[in-house]
Amino acid sequence: MNPLANRPLRIGALSPDTLPLRYFEEFSNHRLAVGGIVHEWSFGETQIAEPDIVILLAHGRDNSVALQTLRQRFPDAFLAAWLWDNHLAPDNNVRTVENSDAFFISHAFQEALRYFGSLLPRCIGHVPSCCGQWSCATISSEFENSIGQTRSDALHAAYVDYPWSQRSPFLRRLALEVRNCDARLMDPAHRERYFGLSKTDQVREWCFYKTSVVIPVSADLSTRLFDALACGQLPIVSDVVMDLDRVISPDIQRSLPILKFRAGDFQSLRTMHAEAIRRFDEGGARAARGRHRYAMENHTLENRVASIVTTITSLSGLRAVAVT
Repeated sequence: MNPLANRPLRIGALSPDTLPLRYFEEFSNHRLAVGGIVHEWSFGETQIAEPDIVILLAHGRDNSVALQTLRQRFPDAFLAAWLWDNHLAPDNNVRTVENSDAFFISHAFQEALRYFGSLLPRCIGHVPSCCGQWSCATISSEFENSIGQTRSDALHAAYVDYPWSQRSPFLRRLALEVRNCDARLMDPAHRERYFGLSKTDQVREWCFYKTSVVIPVSADLSTRLFDALACGQLPIVSDVVMDLDRVISPDIQRSLPILKFRAGDFQSLRTMHAEAIRRFDEGGARAARGRHRYAMENHTLENRVASIVTTITSLSGLRAVAVT
């Protein structure tokens, strides 16, 4: 028997790391409907009261102490970790998983799973990244405002430049190698250029461009793909991104469309940039609306949390099963 099945639940989420707060700060709907059942939802340690399920967002830090504290505070709650960065920081992720009842991964390719070893049976699902920086209302409002306005042909490439990342040399050459590229790189310690903007202004920036480039830190399918689609952009994705076909079928990729370029190849990116502009102009507002609608219906934070709740409530006796 699963004591959490077929009844309204109190669901809390939190992140001991301040960075992920931006993904939830506009997720303000305190009711979450999943499978015809309406659950109560809260975010933030001070907001959680007597939860049935606690979802901890883990961004590569050791969350063992936070989880132990949660265990003492809520001994009857089911503690699930959602690993947004399981492709990085293996030691910290292992310590987080050791203190969770179960965990979800954002990246399902083998290199991002190999290090879990005997802990892998605690993984109960693949819950990929999503469009979670802004509320659906903010995205929809600003997207509608962008219809009829002229968008830039420049390639949108706003990134945090992590010096240790394999993508860093490529990012630093983008502005020189790709004509009409708006490359805006931020130092990891100084992200105010973008994160200092209001949520509305952030969305407006994304809606100003026709297309953007998706370059992973380490083969990961990142939030920026879903942000681009939600804002009506036509994304150009590096072909080293591993989980794209798992999350979005090739047929849907072709219909949106989502284009791919050869990793590290500026000529390939230049060719795909020109093709993306042509396809955007050809599809116009109707195709942009299709991309926006697809993201809003399938890849929002609400979609992902609903998936987590569905998985937990469908477990037999809450026993974890290995991801397939």
